[in-house]
Amino acid sequence: MRTRTLPDWREIHLYRTRIHRHDRTVFVYTYYNKVMIINPLAFICTFNVYTTLVRFKCIAASLTCLLVSPYNTAIAGTPTTAATPTTEITLYNLSFTPSIQKILQTTIERSLELTRDEYGDYVLNHYPVKTSDERIKRMIDHGTRIHLYFSTQHALPAKQRKISNIEIPFLSSVLGLRVLLTKEQDIEQFNDIRTLDNLREFNAGIGHNWAEKKIFKAQNIPYKEGLLANNLLPMLEKKRFDYIALSVLDDPAALGNSQDMKITTLDDLMLYYPIPIQLNTSSAIPELATRLKKGLERFTENGEANALIKSIFSDADILQNSKKIRLITIENPLYNQDENNRAFKDLLEQFPQKFIMIKSD
Repeated sequence: MRTRTLPDWREIHLYRTRIHRHDRTVFVYTYYNKVMIINPLAFICTFNVYTTLVRFKCIAASLTCLLVSPYNTAIAGTPTTAATPTTEITLYNLSFTPSIQKILQTTIERSLELTRDEYGDYVLNHYPVKTSDERIKRMIDHGTRIHLYFSTQHALPAKQRKISNIEIPFLSSVLGLRVLLTKEQDIEQFNDIRTLDNLREFNAGIGHNWAEKKIFKAQNIPYKEGLLANNLLPMLEKKRFDYIALSVLDDPAALGNSQDMKITTLDDLMLYYPIPIQLNTSSAIPELATRLKKGLERFTENGEANALIKSIFSDADILQNSKKIRLITIENPLYNQDENNRAFKDLLEQFPQKFIMIKSD
């Protein structure tokens, strides 16, 4: 008898035995979700002593399985309580760079873990294939393959789709911190930048789908796009633009091979604009949005979120040296004035005494 046992008795159990006669296979019995079914095909065989004994042996084995099943409380006489089902969740987390993916991953894991007692166990899977934003929107809307997805700029309006949007302020307030990459020979031209108008005299290089595109456009900051991110450093080397604004968490190597290029990071000038990060949850899993909202609140209130941010940013050399940094703050048009001001305030609380603030006009 060959047995295929799934992870536990709450899943489907399938037991079957095969009788081979004249190249035919007959299933003698099936034990399926607590019910034993004797397959009538088992008796459409040539009758002889061997096959008859096998039939009775398999039926006896079926009855044994039924008797020992933890579901069979009537026979076993042991009361059982219904276990809370495990929630299987699939996260798409390939929209950002690896350093930011790490923050988002930890945020989800801790939010689910902090609500385990109330909402039960979970299994967090990861959608493995990078795909287009539009396809992600369709899949999370249907809720069959993806249930969670991080996005910026309110990319998935809830009123248009079967999703819930959850804002994550503690991430939005820090992920817009940018270092500036430029050619070594051009460093001096950035020494006199003291206002946003000064910055507008230079062309920025950005990726085709970067969140800052709308911000730069709204603030009249000139920029040129690279269709692929790994083309940006070669374009900078060829003076297609003057600088690249890169997340302080990211590795410049993601923008192209700079081994033979004289590219450097400015150590006394940075940009900051709040980037709204939201978690989109599919309605296909009941209470998932409610669970994650509670989990995120607990994750923030117990200090874990702040500790995560500090640990991640501790790897950024520019933030660890003692040098004061000029920081040009740029308002995000997706935020109102109060939201922009709150984001600036939150950033300063994370890095007190580090920046000389230069506000946008």
